[in-house]
Amino acid sequence: MGDKLNILCSNPNGGAFLYITRGWENAFKALGHNFERWDGSDKHLKRFKPHIYLGCSGWRQHLPQWARDEFGTKVAIHVNPWGSTVLKPLPGETDVNEKDAAIKWVAQQKPDFLYCYGIDQDIDHMWNKWEDKISIVIPMPTAGDAVIHRPVAHDPKFACQVGFVGGRWAYKARNIDKYLLPVINQFNSKVYGWGGWNHKKYLGQIADQNLNKLFSSAKVCPAVVEPHTSRYGIDIPERMFKIPLAGGFVVCDPCKGLQRYVSKDIFPIAKNPQNYKKLIAYYVNHDDERLALQKKQLSVILKKHTYFTRIQGFLKFSGRSEEAEEAQKKVDELVNAVV
Repeated sequence: MGDKLNILCSNPNGGAFLYITRGWENAFKALGHNFERWDGSDKHLKRFKPHIYLGCSGWRQHLPQWARDEFGTKVAIHVNPWGSTVLKPLPGETDVNEKDAAIKWVAQQKPDFLYCYGIDQDIDHMWNKWEDKISIVIPMPTAGDAVIHRPVAHDPKFACQVGFVGGRWAYKARNIDKYLLPVINQFNSKVYGWGGWNHKKYLGQIADQNLNKLFSSAKVCPAVVEPHTSRYGIDIPERMFKIPLAGGFVVCDPCKGLQRYVSKDIFPIAKNPQNYKKLIAYYVNHDDERLALQKKQLSVILKKHTYFTRIQGFLKFSGRSEEAEEAQKKVDELVNAVV
């Protein structure tokens, strides 16, 4: 058995990083490790004695050198793209390239390693300047939280042809309006999220305990990515991973390189808005095919795309190979339970 570790994480007050790190937290805790969010104080460090610190260039908390010396803490920091390929936002899009001030701050932290929401092929040209000038970058794309998401019994309250959970604001609306809105308008749909919809089928926020009920009760739960993800294939949202875990069936909008994660034979991937609508209509009306594919989607996500798999990168690069093996045993356990 590996050691039980103390994992300290920077403490964001919102944003994607908060929700993604909750998935890491659940995975670490399920394996018996301790996970806390740093309040920024020396007192917290002296009490918790972290083995690993997970920082972020967007939520800057400096771990002092004395703590690293005293506790042997390994420091990992999330970074945005900085590479030979410069991502070029279209008018009105978010610029996800790392800013100079953040690059300077990260360098000052002297991290043991860096991590990002891409995979190795992305790092080779979108994060390669980090590796040339600061430290190695490891892939840490989003995944599904197998601790909280699992198939549940069909619930008539959440039954629908199309179910979707997500906010709609200007940037996200660029793809939502193009792909998802025509689908929502055509089918019996239930839409939940943080707001911005102004649509008769929008039902407000959904309680966490009801997410699995919606995904297990809707016939199709479409995925929609942000515009820069469509073009560059990075920052894949958790949605496409957690839907199958929760008993749902996902149809994906176009996204560059998505087949590096999943096969289009199991995860239908649309070519354009018309094809997206056509695919969803097909699976809404062909229950046997949909249910057979849904089981395969669940199996793929359990094998390759839960946070039990992702956190193995943190463990391995912190010199904790035995603890990484324990995490892989959990993955195997989950897979065997549904075979």
